[in-house]
Amino acid sequence: MEFFDILKNTFYPKRAFPGEELKGVLWGINRFISMDMQFLPIVALVSKYFSTLKPEEYYTLLMSLLPKNQRRIRYVKKPKGREVDEFIENALMTLYLCKRNEVPEILDALAASGVTKKDIEMFFGKQPSVSFRKSENVRKAHRGLMSI
Repeated sequence: MEFFDILKNTFYPKRAFPGEELKGVLWGINRFISMDMQFLPIVALVSKYFSTLKPEEYYTLLMSLLPKNQRRIRYVKKPKGREVDEFIENALMTLYLCKRNEVPEILDALAASGVTKKDIEMFFGKQPSVSFRKSENVRKAHRGLMSI
């Protein structure tokens, strides 16, 4: 049986019970079923027993808790992130000691305080500083973010 056959089997138990191939796909089935907000509490409850139960027992428990109706689950993909200049990204990662995926949140917070990307570039020295006031805005926003 393939992944989607096993997934269909969770909603239509009339099909054959999967054998050895169940071990490799249980995590994927959990993830796929959790994409439906209706089943999220069920998956959260059952996932506590993922490592303690045998794969067959876990699958049977999951099958017994899910409703047996025709269901089409849409897989939710992660939204594509916006492009961030590598210089700004590295500078903010160094300044805030954060990971690469946290930089867009920091940029949003800085933008909410009135700081533009050009201000950040001037603050970190990529562009010549035309105005001391603009780099002062970045310093104030940085102090504001660090106090949160």
